[in-house]
Amino acid sequence: MDSEKKYHHGNLRELLISEGLKMLNAEGFDAFSMRKLATKLEVSHTAAYRHFADKEKLLEAIFNDSAKKFYEALIKSVSSIKDPKERIDKLGVGYIKFFVDNPEMLTIFQLGNHLNQQSPETATGDYFNAFDFFKGIAQQVPKNEVHKDLNDMEILIGYWGKVHGLACLLVSQREAFSELPKKQLNAMIENIVKTPF
Repeated sequence: MDSEKKYHHGNLRELLISEGLKMLNAEGFDAFSMRKLATKLEVSHTAAYRHFADKEKLLEAIFNDSAKKFYEALIKSVSSIKDPKERIDKLGVGYIKFFVDNPEMLTIFQLGNHLNQQSPETATGDYFNAFDFFKGIAQQVPKNEVHKDLNDMEILIGYWGKVHGLACLLVSQREAFSELPKKQLNAMIENIVKTPF
């Protein structure tokens, strides 16, 4: 089988992660299983279990792979920008566009608390790095009239809540925005992000 050939070339682990993420979004956490995923990929159950001991270990890998891609996208969004206000704006746009382009990753992050309860080591590394990166940039932005009565944590929550809320809205209601040209959608995201919360 083609999938078995991919496995023998060392790609099964990556396939389990990428296809596992799709299955997780399509069927939900309770219906997700290693055996069902192996059947979909046309590989033996044993082959799948060689890479992940159980469902929780595979979910951890999916979670960490998604977190790594998210963190890298945030870094890239501000890599050439020095001005603090422009950095937080571009970071916000990068945050939203990441989830608009990768809507399935919202699901695995929403499972973070469940996974962390099952395996405390899950939510580590890039998951916290991404948050700390966002926090660090937000704290560099000079306070203005909108923020004068807010402390640092309230400002962080304001920035974070706006971009995460908009990302969730655009993903959950994507049919409502499906006819919007990409250029117009991007302009809308940028205008909202630039407007003080």
